[in-house]
Amino acid sequence: MCDPNPQTDIGTNRLVLLFTAIAPYRGGSNMWSTSRRPGCGTLIFHLFNGIPALVIPVTNKCPIVAWSPWTLAQMRGAAGMNMIGAGAGVNGSYRPDWQHEQVCEWLDTVISVPHVNPALRERYVEILGRCVSLVINGAMALDRPSARVALGKVDPERAGIVMFRY
Repeated sequence: MCDPNPQTDIGTNRLVLLFTAIAPYRGGSNMWSTSRRPGCGTLIFHLFNGIPALVIPVTNKCPIVAWSPWTLAQMRGAAGMNMIGAGAGVNGSYRPDWQHEQVCEWLDTVISVPHVNPALRERYVEILGRCVSLVINGAMALDRPSARVALGKVDPERAGIVMFRY
């Protein structure tokens, strides 16, 4: 929704919304104690092919890091792995449409509309919603065989949709 290049001054900060997973620096997905070093911890961030990222201009009220509370484990446990619009989950379990609504509502509080690409500005609500759907649906589609190798290196409880301001 704006130029993602940090070397281009758009007059405000940007936020990248993406799906990521973390893993310990050494060892398998359960070896968290081996990543601890005196005074710091080292993590590996996994970015998956086929899941788009969204870059939006944000106001100065936007936090440096934010995340959706739904983990990949919860997303994969959704009834039937339904995509947005199809509905899923009962009794408070994960539903993609709920996550979509939560993320979009939060983004609407931090987006800097005057800094959105002028060609998109009038329809930014619709475009933002569609872009968030692509990220969530991409994360839910990680169950395909080509992604299983990469998923074997991460803990589904430590994977989800995150946002970083830059």
